[in-house]
Formats: sequence, C-alpha cells, structure tokens
Amino acid sequence: MRISIISLFFVLLGGKFASAQEVLVGIEHNNQVEEKSKTYGNRSTSSLIALPFYDDFAKACVYPNEDLWLDNQVFINYDYGVEPPTIGVATFDAIDETGTIHDNASQNQFLADILTSKAINLKDHYVPNTLLFPSDSLYTKVLDTVYVYASNGLFWLGDNVYYNCVDSVIQIGANDSLYLLDGTDTILNTNDLFYHNELNDEYIGLGDSILVDYSPADSIFFSFYYQPQGMGFSPESRDSLVLEFYSPLDSLWHWTWSKTGSAITDFKYELIPLVDSMYFGEGFQFRFKNYASLSDNTSPSINSNNDHWNIDVVYLNCNRSVFDTTMNDVAIIEPLRSTMKNYQSMPWPHFRYDDSEAKNIFSVPFKNYSQDTIHYDRFYDLVNRDAGLFSYGRPLGSFDIFPYWIETIGDIYISGLLNTDYGGDSALFEMKSYYTLQYEGIPEYKRQNDTSEYHQKFYNYYAYDDGTAEAGYGLLGAGTENSNVAQKYRIYKPDTLRGVQMYFNNTLTGANEKYFYLTIWKNDNGFPGDIIYQREGASAEFSGGMNKFNYYELILDSLTIVDSSYLVSSGTNEYIYISDTSVFVGWKKIFTTDMLNIGFDKNIVRPDRIFYTYSGSWYPSSMEGVLMIRPVFGQDFVASVHASAIPKNNLVLYPNPASDQINVSAGNEDIELLSVYDLYGKLCLTAKNETLLDVSVLPAGVYVVQVVTESRNVYTSRFIVQP
Repeated sequence: MRISIISLFFVLLGGKFASAQEVLVGIEHNNQVEEKSKTYGNRSTSSLIALPFYDDFAKACVYPNEDLWLDNQVFINYDYGVEPPTIGVATFDAIDETGTIHDNASQNQFLADILTSKAINLKDHYVPNTLLFPSDSLYTKVLDTVYVYASNGLFWLGDNVYYNCVDSVIQIGANDSLYLLDGTDTILNTNDLFYHNELNDEYIGLGDSILVDYSPADSIFFSFYYQPQGMGFSPESRDSLVLEFYSPLDSLWHWTWSKTGSAITDFKYELIPLVDSMYFGEGFQFRFKNYASLSDNTSPSINSNNDHWNIDVVYLNCNRSVFDTTMNDVAIIEPLRSTMKNYQSMPWPHFRYDDSEAKNIFSVPFKNYSQDTIHYDRFYDLVNRDAGLFSYGRPLGSFDIFPYWIETIGDIYISGLLNTDYGGDSALFEMKSYYTLQYEGIPEYKRQNDTSEYHQKFYNYYAYDDGTAEAGYGLLGAGTENSNVAQKYRIYKPDTLRGVQMYFNNTLTGANEKYFYLTIWKNDNGFPGDIIYQREGASAEFSGGMNKFNYYELILDSLTIVDSSYLVSSGTNEYIYISDTSVFVGWKKIFTTDMLNIGFDKNIVRPDRIFYTYSGSWYPSSMEGVLMIRPVFGQDFVASVHASAIPKNNLVLYPNPASDQINVSAGNEDIELLSVYDLYGKLCLTAKNETLLDVSVLPAGVYVVQVVTESRNVYTSRFIVQP
C-alpha cells in the first residue's frame, strides 16, 4: 500500500455510507534537499577514481559524496532506513535534486532518481612488487639521480657473516635488506635498492609498485544492501530498483540487476561478480535508478511522494570472492539522538527552570561485522556552541567487541552535563560519540562510520519532531469537515505562548492549502478539553522559508476565541500565558473533507500524544509518529495580569531597591504565597503566609515577585536587590 489509512467509522450521510479516515501519505517536497540545491555547485566529472570504491553513507549530508558520485538526486540521511547495516542510507523516491516531485511524475511508471558513480579505472592498477632479483643485479644510489655501487659493493648477512652479493648470489625481494660496508655498515632496505630495467633504461626501486592490467582473474565483486519502503512508503509491484553497469568498450549501459516493489523487508545483501571483459577498461561506471508512480487516489490533497528504496554499503573491489558475505567492519548502527526523554528541542529557559526532561543515561550501539575480536577505545565529547565552552569530554574506557556482537559506546550520564549555568536565551550543544580501533584489519576508508554527532537544540519552541517529515498526516473523507487534530505537550515552566510553528507538506497543485482554526486546548484527564485559544484565518500552506515551518502568531482580535483567564498584558500588548503543566495544540478544519497533510515524523514515536475528533468525540491516533507542530514560547516574564481577569493590582513593595529585607502588601487581601523569580524565570525564593521577605541571600539584580492571595487573586511586580 502506498497510503496508510485507518477507517474510523462508517456514517450515514444522505442515504449513503461514507468512510472518514485517518491518513498517512508520502511527502512531495524535501526541504533539506531544496536548501542544499541552492548552495551546491556543479560536480566534477573529469577524474578517474581507483579501487576500492566504498560508500556507506555514514555522513548524512543530504547529497551524495561528490568524490564518488556524479549526481544529486538521492537523499543521504539517517531517517528513512529501518535497522540499516550502518548509520546513514541513500534514499530513492519520486523527489528530484531540488526537493520537488520529478517533472515527469505521473500515476504511470516513470524514471525517478538516479545515482551514478564517477568513472572508475578498471584497466590497470599498481600492486606491490613481489618479484625476486639476483643479488648480483642490484644497485643503490647517491644524490637523487646517480646510481652507483654495483653489486660487488653490496653484502647480505647470514649467520652473522657478511657475504658479497656477487660472490654469493641469492634472490632478493622487497622485504629483504642488504648492507653497504663503508665503515659504517649502512643498512639498505626497500627504499635504497634498485634494479635496472634495460628495456626502458631506468632504475626501479624494489619497493615501488608495479603497473598490471585488471582481468576477471582479479576477482572483482560489486556488493550493496537494499531495502524497499523503510520509513517511507512501499513501492508497488509495477515499481522497481535497477542496477546498471557501463562498459567503456561499447559506451553502453547494461542491465545488471533489478528488484520489483514490495512491502518493507530487512536490508538484503547482493554480491555481483564482474566477469565480462567489456567492463575492464578506463571509465567503468555503475548506477542505481528507481522507477516510481504517484498515488492513483482521487483526492488531490494526498497525491504526493511514494515508492521509497534505501541502499547502504556500496562496495566495489578486487580480491573478493563469493564467500565475501561479511562487511569486515565495526560500524555504528544507530545515530545519536536527543538527550531529552520526549522532545528534540525545548525552550532553554524552561530547561534551566526544570531539567527533569533530560535523560539520565544514553548510549550509541555499534556492531562488529568481522570474524575477529577487536579491541577499541570509546569517547564522548560535549560542547556548548553558543557559549563556546567545552562542557565535557573524556575517554570511556578500553574494551573488546566479539565477532558479530553489538556493543554501545558507553553509558553516558547526561544529568548535570548540559551546563544550565549558561544564562542565554537559547543554547546549542554539539555531542560527539566515537571509538578508535586497535586493529589493522579494517582499512581506513571504512572508518567514517565510527563517529556519530548530534546537535542538541534549546531554542524557543517545544518539538517532538527531528525536522524531517517521512509522511503527511490528516483526516480525510465525509464526516471530517469540522474535525479537530491536537497534539499534547508537557510544559515545564509557566510562560507566554507567542505562536505555533507548523510544517505542511507540498502536494500537487497545492490541494491541501485549506483554511483552519488554529486552536489551543486545556488538558482534560489526558484528552483535549476546553478551548484556551482559537482563531480562524490560518492556512495550511507549504513554506519555502529557511526554517521550513510556517509560523502562526497568536493574534488577539475580534476573530479570536480566548479564555480570558489565560490573558496577560505587558504595556499595551496582550499575550496567552500558560501556567498549566500540559496543553494541546492543533487545528479545527473548516468545511473541507480534504486532509491538511501536515508533516509527520515516523522516526519519533510518542504514544498518546495525537488525538482527533469524529462526531464530537476525541480519539487517540492509531498512527506511530509525531506531528510537526512546535508551540513557541516567549522570553519575557509576565509583568501584569489582564485587567478583566483580576481586580486592580494592589501590590506594594518597600523598600525598593532593597538589600536585606522587603515588605510586601496586597492592600486588604491576605497573602497566601510569595514567589520570587529572576528575569530568566528561575524560582529563587518562596514563602507562605508571610509579608516580609529576606532578600539578603539574593545576588544583586532585578527580580519579579508573584503574590497569590487567599481570594485566589494573582499579582506581580518587580524589585531591585542592591549590594
């Protein structure tokens, strides 16, 4: 199936049954690819590359590695593969290198993405010199070009006796040493010994590689892993993934391998020998390409990207065999993710106020694909990029990993590492987890998968999603004309809610661009309750902006429905102030049966977060993932409360400024609770049933006092602590 649909109910409308549906569909636009295309230049096609060819896509840099590949149409990422052999995959779909649906896309089969290797030299190659030469035919040299000391001046050592290379001839190879008995007993090794090539009248070092032609006898094999669907949508049987080889002898591409579409499977391994002599020349290439087809659903709001394939660990080399079925590598198999329990990002002042959202511990798994037990050292680094501080970094120990075993790069304790003393409005931490191998059996070109990095963001919003939409979500069909969708958020600090970011997918002809009511709900025993805020006029538009999300400001005007108990004011401006520990954010549709097609992150699963209505009742979603909705919170602390919500502010503070104590009065009302906050919203002092506060323990600065009276009125004011 290319569309995941859950039928909710059958309802009787006008004498006919119609089905209301909760729907997931593929995306039609990839923002990361589009943004990369704006800054990316042309690729070089001139140079030949030599074996080995190896790419496991461990660096998720959107476009393929330009040192290996010619084109940009596939998406290099950490998100679409399901249990790939190594972190990172190359994803084929119906989206081109600019991030939009291919121009030739249709409901019939069409050629979509292509991934083409650079030209490879399979004509000849250099190999170590394994020839043996008579000792009486060797030379050494002085300076750079003068070859002297014929063999009668060279000696070899046997049983602690020096033998003249002419008088006692033996066979000498690249790993042997001779001696120059010049009073210093100089040792001459591979770099000092030469033989004379009389055909070209040149002197060739014993340690120099020699040029030989490739042939089928060199046992060249091509291998890769592939997976249909992954975290995307399954290609149908009419769709396919194809591999072709290019022959430099006839200048033609030749079909080599293909697979028709199917539902998701584990990653499967393919090993293909190169035996035809037409491939052995300068300029051999290979390419993958997929044939796709758009959804044939009649609703244009769900016509979007489908038919996903992932490939991993593409490897071409000589001296392989049919028994070469293991990777002979140690590789990270899951990338670093958020250090928080639920969110990918949350406001930094909220995290500083309550850091219980941080995970106590996390780890990074990696696997030994070789047949040997390998010794390794593992490390973890943490850097506060906004403050320029190296917060944490140390080795995590030395260990052994057994053949085909999965281990973790440490059990890293997060608590206390995120440096909440940093008082900025936002924070960005760069985390790096990596290992080093004490093992020479794995070549350097396979080492790029030994490091995983993650940027932990603390900006001004709460986000479950990681920024990549694998699908689109919405309610579709008769009976959903005025339905609601809401996502639940745990709020860690009372603050002003300024707006909401939403990411809506692009569809053919923009068919999902419908107006809706932007809505905030209270929490009612785990379900959306009464409306806090609702306003018409928002549109489900695709954003081309840098942050890729539309921003919807919480406007307060005649079109707004608002619970006045949540209103606060600062000067002439009013805001929504959220002191509840959780709220729901989403929308209400306006007289449309089409889906709004909001971005859906299938990699992040948070049960019991998404809810929808049908016939006036709320239901939990059956879809696994999260909506790309981000409530945005302000940084200013509440200066006063909306006049219609509470009586006139009778709060009096004296002396102000103060250095030791401060008196607090609320007029004729008795004070039940006093709370003092700094300007970042951190709670500094509390007192119950008191009118005198000891502020001598506070550092000099500006503070906000919040008073709750026995009549449940709330007042705020500011005061200054001076040295």
